[in-house]
Amino acid sequence: MEEPGPDLWELETFPVFTLEQAGWEAGILAEGDLVIATVRYSTDRELHAQLIDITRLSDGWIGHGFPLPAGVTVETPISTGDQAAETDDVETPVDQAL
Repeated sequence: MEEPGPDLWELETFPVFTLEQAGWEAGILAEGDLVIATVRYSTDRELHAQLIDITRLSDGWIGHGFPLPAGVTVETPISTGDQAAETDDVETPVDQAL
């Protein structure tokens, strides 16, 4: 029996110009990079979310996306099984270069 692969998530971010102003650059994440992404699920809870921030584990680089809603903080990972949570920290490899 074949092991299931990681889920492929679609992450929504700001336009390229805005990301560049925040320190992102082309190729900053490469296919296969192991990352932890903090996301806000889409309303349909499918594999689509808004990127809050992303940390590349190899060197600790952090990229910021959308801000968290007012009053919401993430101090510890929230279980991906918690359907009531607004954000989740999920360790996953990058599927394609950004």
